[in-house]
Amino acid sequence: GDWSSDVCSSDLNEWYDLATPGASSDAAIVSTGDGVPSLVDQVAAFQHVFPLGSSPIPWNSANTLFSIWIGVNDM
Repeated sequence: GDWSSDVCSSDLNEWYDLATPGASSDAAIVSTGDGVPSLVDQVAAFQHVFPLGSSPIPWNSANTLFSIWIGVNDM
């Protein structure tokens, strides 16, 4: 498996993949034209769904790992 699956393989860990295939980094720079949310849009959606302090998921900086990967061709 990939490293993220290995990190999350414990029963004590929860895994949320909010990535959208085909996204650009910022629709203001490069629009996909097909309604695919950009990285900026995806981060805003995360902040809306999982707000710090009032989220249904009890996360904080001591117990959470965030990872963002965007390819070099994803302007």
